Amino acid sequence: MPKISRFTTIAIALLSATALSTSLYWWQLLSSKTELHDKTLAQAMQTATRLAVAGAGQTEALIRNMDATLEDLRHDYITHRSEYNEAVQRAMRYQPDGLILQVGIIDEKGLLAYSSLGNPGNVYLGDRDHFKIHQEPGFGDQLYVSAPVFGRRSNSWSIQLTRRIEDKGLFKGVAVISISPNFLARQLARFELGDNDTIAIFRRDGTYLSRTPRLDEYMGKTVRTDRPFLGDNAPAFGTLRSVATHEPVQRSFAWQRVAHYPLVVTSGIAEADFLAALEKETSVALLRNGMGTAVVLLLAGTLALLIILLEKEQAAALKSAALYRTLFEKNTSIKLVIDPVTGLIVDANPSACRFYGYAHAQFCQLHIGDINQLQPDEIKAEMALAASEQRQYFNFPHRLANGDIRQVEVYSGPVELDGRQLLYSIVHDVTQRRQLEHRQEESEARLRSIFAALPDGVLIVAADGRITQWNEAALNVLDVDEHALKERRHTLLHADGRRVSPEDFPSLRASRHEPVFSNELYAIERDGKARRWISVSARPLPADKDGQPGGEVITAVDVSRLIELEASRQIAQSVFESTTEGIMVCDDQNRIVSVNPAFFTITGYPQAETLGRNPTFLASGHHDSSFYREMYETLEQKDHWEGEITNRRRDGSIYVAWLKIAVIREVDRRICRYVALFSDITLKKRQEAQVWHQANYDALTDLPNRVLLNDRLQQAIAQAGRRNALAGLLYIDLDRFKPVNDTYGHQAGDELLRQVAKRIGNCIRDEDTVARIGGDEFLVLLPMLTQREAALRIAEKILDSLCQPFRLEQATVDIAACIGIALYPEHGLTAEILLEHGDAAMYRAKSEGRRTVRLFSPPAPAGEHARIDADLPHA
Repeated sequence: MPKISRFTTIAIALLSATALSTSLYWWQLLSSKTELHDKTLAQAMQTATRLAVAGAGQTEALIRNMDATLEDLRHDYITHRSEYNEAVQRAMRYQPDGLILQVGIIDEKGLLAYSSLGNPGNVYLGDRDHFKIHQEPGFGDQLYVSAPVFGRRSNSWSIQLTRRIEDKGLFKGVAVISISPNFLARQLARFELGDNDTIAIFRRDGTYLSRTPRLDEYMGKTVRTDRPFLGDNAPAFGTLRSVATHEPVQRSFAWQRVAHYPLVVTSGIAEADFLAALEKETSVALLRNGMGTAVVLLLAGTLALLIILLEKEQAAALKSAALYRTLFEKNTSIKLVIDPVTGLIVDANPSACRFYGYAHAQFCQLHIGDINQLQPDEIKAEMALAASEQRQYFNFPHRLANGDIRQVEVYSGPVELDGRQLLYSIVHDVTQRRQLEHRQEESEARLRSIFAALPDGVLIVAADGRITQWNEAALNVLDVDEHALKERRHTLLHADGRRVSPEDFPSLRASRHEPVFSNELYAIERDGKARRWISVSARPLPADKDGQPGGEVITAVDVSRLIELEASRQIAQSVFESTTEGIMVCDDQNRIVSVNPAFFTITGYPQAETLGRNPTFLASGHHDSSFYREMYETLEQKDHWEGEITNRRRDGSIYVAWLKIAVIREVDRRICRYVALFSDITLKKRQEAQVWHQANYDALTDLPNRVLLNDRLQQAIAQAGRRNALAGLLYIDLDRFKPVNDTYGHQAGDELLRQVAKRIGNCIRDEDTVARIGGDEFLVLLPMLTQREAALRIAEKILDSLCQPFRLEQATVDIAACIGIALYPEHGLTAEILLEHGDAAMYRAKSEGRRTVRLFSPPAPAGEHARIDADLPHA
């Protein structure tokens, strides 16, 4: 056995120690990275869970509110059909703007019998699922939530909430409330989401009801059928990690079913985004540690190699290594060495590693097919094409380590290394050049389309006077066909009626390099009569690359109508400019052609910023598409429209205008102009709103006053009567308020009343109303109660809250209250009687001591003690 030299032993020991230490170091580093990665994903799942639970709660509250409204409207339709439209409009006013798109009734035959959008016409909806489901015997009287429907009448997406209508046990149709998926999306968008995060509402069959972001892309789509939250028996909540159904994004998903309704809310956190900061920091750390490790290993390996080769042809090895680094490793070109038989990549220079994103060791384990994205038959076809075109390179798409596809040109040739016949390839990245060529082709096609679509006539005249190109508008303006145009067989007249010699036609004048002319006026003559007036302009084209003249471009515009209208325009101009009403004139395509000075005064937009624009830039967003659709339908039918509209000024402020629009038509009934006159009524509307608020709200606490409360009380009585429910009225009187007012002054008393109003408001439900009716007296209206104990619990909650100390600016004070309760229908059937009995119950509470709650009870018969409700809670 040959003896191992001392140099070899030292080299082996050095390499072994270096390899062992670096392995232990990297094992610990990668373990820490994996643990941190898992913790970050767990945080993403917690975030998704919180969003799903919050979204489900919000959705359940909204659907519950819509279901209650639907039941009320269904009852109104059966019992008060003549007043149904007023009930619908009243119900819609109490809902958020943009939530309800339409309220409708589908009769038993499937025809739309009523629509809140107006006359329903002959619209058949009997084939819709939200109608047919209520004809099934086993479905019963329950709410049905439809998949998004594209409306035949509204021409927009909506979700149908429906309930069955019965009269004496017979099916009479379906009551429908159409709500906006966009409104649901805006509600969901209030949650803080990342750029690639989502939150969506589904039916249990996987149909999208709403989603944010990019709702429009998902209308009519469904989620993958293997999702664990689908189906009636799926878990109420849960999580999963998966790639999204309709986009290549890996997310941490959480779902939560909506209580009481067949809906589910999912939230997806994009893991790549959530991990981005960690990955970036980790990548930097790995790169830094990798570079350090590489340096250590390189030093150790180099030292070991030097030790081993110290006695063996040191000079020849160093010379060979230097030559290799110069020709291959240090060259900035991308170079690969490939085995042509197996397709394996034998070697890659550092430039190739940087370009493709692989470490050298990884590169030398790849097959050329791992980066070349063409199939073998496609590669053969490209090689044959290169041979036929006598190209010295091949065009291939190569995939980088990060998945990007780059277009490259590959120059290849045979080379012999270590006795092996290999393929030596030089790769050039031409992706940007190809993209530039593609954009140039698109630009040329777009310019050709624009040239053909221009409404004005355009002619291209070569330097020798030939007409080489023209658009269709040029033939129409000049009233000729192609042959007559090229041969100049049309007749032109000067503005004074003199005939223009063919040699003086604008196209020939331009080819003779005469001075550029603009807007010269000519008349087109046909059959001995001037048929139309045209304005002609000429501009030189740039010279070609060889310096030869590029010819001229001639434009011809039909101005006949302008000349005819010039006289009448001058008469109307003075009226147009002096009126105090804003005037806007639009053409038949609804593009602004003129505005008067009053338009600038009202809107803030000068004429230069308005001409040629559609008036939609004035829109404030306060009106939906149905408002504008009805406006234009009225204009089409009656040639005029008048009404109130809310628009936005140039500075962003909102104003209300009274707008009148008239349609001007040609003799053949084609629309020629739209003329709009408007005046600013913002101040008037604001004053009206202020007067209404002052008449219905308390100035000190901004709570409803007795007038507004009385209106809401009557509504609550009507609603409770229809649904066989209770309505409660709490009459609250404060104890020890006057000493606070006398001791600390009216300012302290006012602040105390404001704090009392806030505490009472925190004790009641969203649908309840608290009002101040004067002095230290408050009323609380509790509509739609199911049992009398609910009113007692709320009263006790209010009483406990008011008995807590109040912190004022001057001092901390203690007060109390007495509360009287009157219930509909037990204690009265009208608002007046309930108010009277609530007042009586309150005085009874005051007579029995402070901090007391009492239900109204009628006076006891003579000789008997009045009954006291011993079960009432009191302090």
